[in-house]
Amino acid sequence: DYLRMIEAAREELINLSTNFTQQLIEQKTLIESLSSQASQDSLTNLYNYHKFQELLDKEVYRAKRYKHDLGLIFGDIDNFKEINDKYGHLAGDAALKSIAKCLKDNFRDSDIIARYGGDEFAIILPETSINDVYIVVERLRKNVDSLIIDYDGEKFSFSMSFGITTLGSTNNLTAAELLKRADNALYKAKNAGRNRSYLFKENDLWEAGNTFNYVLRLINIGI
Repeated sequence: DYLRMIEAAREELINLSTNFTQQLIEQKTLIESLSSQASQDSLTNLYNYHKFQELLDKEVYRAKRYKHDLGLIFGDIDNFKEINDKYGHLAGDAALKSIAKCLKDNFRDSDIIARYGGDEFAIILPETSINDVYIVVERLRKNVDSLIIDYDGEKFSFSMSFGITTLGSTNNLTAAELLKRADNALYKAKNAGRNRSYLFKENDLWEAGNTFNYVLRLINIGI
């Protein structure tokens, strides 16, 4: 009788242990799923804005510590509103998904790709020189330009513009300053006619600052 009781207790303990292990696995899977949802854009499955900001801070810190180059790219679809207006928002979503796939195909696993917001995308390229960043972006721009989106019997194409900047091993920019430079470069690309890549230059900030001050002066004198 004692042996049967011991055997029954042992089997019960095994069952409890198995059930507990399964619960742990299910909880771990659920936590990982929730974590992924919190960091990913639901439409493109790229990193979202908040996760991108977190990763950029880490990569800037790492680049400064080990004195590595760090590339940053901003890009958005040219005249995206026209796609939504002409073909509908679902067609616009199809375009965004195609861009996401194109980005994944053109960058390394170590690169960080995010949907920054709307039709704007941001890419971090660790340990990448400015020349290499430019080469990759130009290749990407041409690939996007050749895309044909087939949605609900309608075919359309589009282009993208890109702003590029880098954190060199000798400078000490913050993540916010790097973002500002990439955004400024993207504005330059758009202003120059779209469907092009623009590499940030130091005097771009001077021009932007002087344009802003000029507008303020016009406002102050009532024009």
